[in-house]
Amino acid sequence: MEEVIDLKSVIRYFWKRKKIILYIVLSVFLFANIVNLISTISKYSIVSKINISSEANSSKISAYNDLLSSNIIIDKAIDNFGNDVNKSSIKKNLSISAENGSNIYVITLKYGNKEDGKRLCDLLVQEFINNVFAYDGSSASVYKNAVISNEINAIEIVKNEVFYVFVSFFIACIYVMIIYIFDGKIKSAGALNNCNVLGIINSKKNSEINLIKTKIKLNNLGNVILMSTPRDICFKNDVLDIAKVFSKDSKILFIDTNVRNKSKNIGYSDLLNNYNNNISKYISHKDTYDIMESGTCNSEVDILLSNKNNKRIITELRGKYDYLLLYNSNIVDYGDSLILSKLCDCNYILVGINQTDRKDFDKSINVYNQVNSDVNGIIIINKEREINLFGKISL
Repeated sequence: MEEVIDLKSVIRYFWKRKKIILYIVLSVFLFANIVNLISTISKYSIVSKINISSEANSSKISAYNDLLSSNIIIDKAIDNFGNDVNKSSIKKNLSISAENGSNIYVITLKYGNKEDGKRLCDLLVQEFINNVFAYDGSSASVYKNAVISNEINAIEIVKNEVFYVFVSFFIACIYVMIIYIFDGKIKSAGALNNCNVLGIINSKKNSEINLIKTKIKLNNLGNVILMSTPRDICFKNDVLDIAKVFSKDSKILFIDTNVRNKSKNIGYSDLLNNYNNNISKYISHKDTYDIMESGTCNSEVDILLSNKNNKRIITELRGKYDYLLLYNSNIVDYGDSLILSKLCDCNYILVGINQTDRKDFDKSINVYNQVNSDVNGIIIINKEREINLFGKISL
C-alpha cells in the first residue's frame, strides 16, 4: 500500500522536533563562527590606497581585481619580496575595492605577519601601478602607503552571520527530513486510505467514539469484538473509552486478554487455568461497564489461550452481555491475537499515529490472512497534540 504524504503531518513532525532544529542551528552557527574566527584571527588586514585616473565603477573594480590577482603582478612581487610565499594564499587573501564617489581604490591584503605583510602589500601595489597604464591606459599613483587596518566591516559581518544562520537552518531541515523519510511509522490517517478505517480517536470526545460504535453496530458482525495492536503499544485506556460509550445503551464487558502481563487481581488467565462456572468472581464493575483484568497467572500462555475453557468462557459470557470487548496487544511477536480471533466475531486493529510501524501493520494483516481470519476494520489512535501556528492555523 502506497503511503500518502500529508503536508499537515510533515509540519507537525517538524514542529515536534523544533528543539532538535534549534540545537542544530545553534551548533552549526557557533561552529561556523569559530572556524571563521580561527581563520581570520591569525591574519592582519593590511590596507593601501592608490589614485587611478579612471572613474571607479563595478566593471572597473572587477577588471582591476583580475589584474591585481594575475600571475604577472603576484610573481613579480614575490620575487622582489625574497621570502618563500604561497602564491595561491596571496591570491585568496588579496582584494581591491573603491571608495564611493572618488578615484581612490583600496587594496587589501590579509597576512599573518604584519611587518612582512606591509612590505608585501607595498610591492603588490607598486607592481599593480606599473601595469595599469599598459592594461587600460590609466595613470596611477600611491595615495596612501600600506597600513594595518583596525576597521571592522559591519556589513560583511552581518552578511556572514545571515549566511551562517541560513546554512545551519538548511542543514537542520535536511536532517529532520531524512529522519522523516526513513521513519517507518504511520504518520497520518491518509496512509491507511485503502483500509476500512472506522474512525480516529484523537481525544476523549464521545462524538468520535460514537462514530466508531455506530459503524461497528451497523456492520452487525456479532457481539464478541477483538481489538489488537501490531506491537506492544498500550491503547487499553482508549478501548476502555470505547467500552464506556458502548455501555450507554448496552451491557458491556471489557476483557484484558494480555495474560502475559500479570495484574494485581484475579482475572482472565486465572479463569482459563481453572474454569469452575463461577465467572462472576473474576469480574468487577467500573463506571457503567464490567471489566475482567488479565489475571495473576501467566505461565504457558499459548497453552492457556488454546485451552478448551477459553471457548466455554466466551460462549457463557456471550449470553450474559450485549457486547464483549477483548483487548490484546502485539499481533506480530505472539500468536495470542490469532488464537483469540477464532473465538471472536470481528477483529479490529488499533493503529497509533507516529507510534505504529508501517511494516508491523502490514505484517499484522498478512498474519491474520494466513490463519483465515478477517480484519474487519482499523481504529486510528492519534495522541498527537494539536499545534496552533500564529494563533490562527490549527494542525
